[in-house]
Amino acid sequence: MILEMLGFFINTIVFHQVGAFVIWAILELSTRNFRFRNSDSSDPVKPRYPIRISLLLSVALISPFLIPGYPTGDVANFGLLLSRMGCIVLGTALFSLYFGARFMSRSDLKDLFLAILGTITSAVALFFLFLMSAASPV
Repeated sequence: MILEMLGFFINTIVFHQVGAFVIWAILELSTRNFRFRNSDSSDPVKPRYPIRISLLLSVALISPFLIPGYPTGDVANFGLLLSRMGCIVLGTALFSLYFGARFMSRSDLKDLFLAILGTITSAVALFFLFLMSAASPV
């Protein structure tokens, strides 16, 4: 049981990070000639990949599973797990909305990336929420 959960945690973090890096690479290549990427200085500054924020979103995705609220086997675990995952869905959606609005006003590649990554993380958390709610005996 613990090894299965550990495998789930590691797989979720690794796949989220790989997906985030692929999204960053696609955005960096596809927006190379856009207005907000062209700078007036002689040497263009390459935007840095936000690894810390991406890793925090990955950990937030698995955080409802990490801390059990009740002894194992209690039915109340499902309700607590569903409410925690609902908070993650709401939190990542608000995160995405914030960086989307920030991109609209500031037009930075990092803000666009974080808005897209927050949306995808929220969608994955919503998928986990649906799977958990379908499996709960409540």
